[in-house]
Amino acid sequence: MAASSVLLIPGVAVAQSRYPFSIQGSGLYARVLGDAYEAIDLLNGYGFEVQGRWTPGALSFGAGYQRTNHAADTGDWTLSGIFVEPRFVIDVKSDRFAPYVSGRFSVLHLDGTQDAVSSSTSGVNLNVGGGLLVSLGQAGGGRANLDLGATYGYTRFGDLTLAQDGGAETLESLGSGKNIVIRIGFVIGLGK
Repeated sequence: MAASSVLLIPGVAVAQSRYPFSIQGSGLYARVLGDAYEAIDLLNGYGFEVQGRWTPGALSFGAGYQRTNHAADTGDWTLSGIFVEPRFVIDVKSDRFAPYVSGRFSVLHLDGTQDAVSSSTSGVNLNVGGGLLVSLGQAGGGRANLDLGATYGYTRFGDLTLAQDGGAETLESLGSGKNIVIRIGFVIGLGK
């Protein structure tokens, strides 16, 4: 049983990427839910992410930066930060597409501005989800994939800081919120 599982890994790795490293750029749609976002009337937003990924087999590891922009009655807000994301590809015996499951841990910063007042807080986020990699063939000297994915997550924010005219005031934490993120990305495999 263990030997057969090990033998499947190269086939799964081929479905994920023929190359040990990849770079990815994605467009994001983020739906925000929960008390933290309702407290500032934050609306759903759009944005982007960039990441690098190492793929030694069926399990790969990514790290990158994400950012979404949101409108609210309380001003314009950005939600941005860094993340790490392990991903496991499910072997479906296809070189054309590969479904995957993923987890993501992020350290996020929420910044808002309205008139002369700026607001900010930081938090941690955990998302789980999955997606589908679809082979697009060769591009730029490496294998190209389309990444269609979605995640659901939980964020816990710290204290909210308001700054105006050189002074700052710290308020209580915004609390927690949830998010649904839909991702459409373009992946290029690198290396040999």
